[in-house]
Amino acid sequence: MARKKRIKISDSKTFYHIFSRTAGATFLLNTDQKKEYFIKVMKRLTKFFTIKVRHFVIMSNHFHLIVETCPEKFLSDEEIIQNAKKARLFRSLVLKKEINKLRKKLNDISEFVKLLKQIFAQWYNRTFKRTGYFWGDRFNSIIIQPGIHLLNCVIYILLNPVRANMVKSPEKYKFSSLYFNKYIYKNIFKNQFFHNSKSKIPNFFKKEFMGDKNFIKTIKKQMEKRLQTI
Repeated sequence: MARKKRIKISDSKTFYHIFSRTAGATFLLNTDQKKEYFIKVMKRLTKFFTIKVRHFVIMSNHFHLIVETCPEKFLSDEEIIQNAKKARLFRSLVLKKEINKLRKKLNDISEFVKLLKQIFAQWYNRTFKRTGYFWGDRFNSIIIQPGIHLLNCVIYILLNPVRANMVKSPEKYKFSSLYFNKYIYKNIFKNQFFHNSKSKIPNFFKKEFMGDKNFIKTIKKQMEKRLQTI
């Protein structure tokens, strides 16, 4: 049975909630060293991709990212080559004829997450003398409407460590975007939902879109137009 095709928007700025677990949901990301290296790889890859990691939480058996794709950001051939070097993605010299292939990957969340998981898994298995799969099923991705839907999703992922009884307050958790940039979250702190980890929350895993009816209708129309032009 062919797996379901991932829904991606390639021609406009889009927010995605990305989620992935370790194989068997085992606690393989259970030390500071492992989580710190995961964040290090993630930051390294943003030097190459035109994808911004806006929010993140790294847990002991899974991670959450909220990313924003930036398709309007044009890079020259030379900039792409230099950024690839900064991210240490290619050992051999990048040839001019390979640039178009690279350009298509710049704004692709599948390429970004694939490399993130691949580089981390290779480091992990090499460092800890381990073999076999590190990650479980393919990652989940949900397109999110900016505004209250995005805010709710941000709050949901930031509260993960509180719900897991790892910290009493989300800003104390060292492996989240909140810990690194507390000042940008000051408005979120005012939200009552943020201070109540028991609050009823939307289901962020069984949907392809998170938004109001008009937003979802617009996205579906865009997807239909693309299918008609293929």
